[in-house]
Amino acid sequence: MKLLYIQLCLCCCCVLAFMPAAAALGGDEGWITVYCNINGASVKMDGEYKGLTSGGSLTVPVYTTGTPVNGMTVEAYGYTTFSSSVTMPAPGETTTIYATLNPITTPTPTNYGWIYVSSQPSGAEIYFNGNYRPRSTSTAITGVMLP
Repeated sequence: MKLLYIQLCLCCCCVLAFMPAAAALGGDEGWITVYCNINGASVKMDGEYKGLTSGGSLTVPVYTTGTPVNGMTVEAYGYTTFSSSVTMPAPGETTTIYATLNPITTPTPTNYGWIYVSSQPSGAEIYFNGNYRPRSTSTAITGVMLP
């Protein structure tokens, strides 16, 4: 009986030894390379942070038989966010995405305003930036350049 058990175990070991190894979890690997005009831009794939661009790009390894990546964003402070869908690469291949981030423009503030001056008693002399303003009970100084 012991001999039969040992022979059975030996057969099982031989069968397992000659079977091809199962593929690693996720299977074969490919890459997604993101080229960006801004170094230090944050890359997210399906909302998951993958890294920062450096030297104009970031390469992310992906399993081609795992859960596919559907979309990605690239963002940096002071720039518009880039969004794109993603085509998964074939095993050993690379999918390339070009992300251009544009500066966020802010409106130029108006540097002119007005100042209202009132005096008690009336008739005080008004000087603004060294320039005399006419006497009156009250006056509005318009076209004032603000710093």
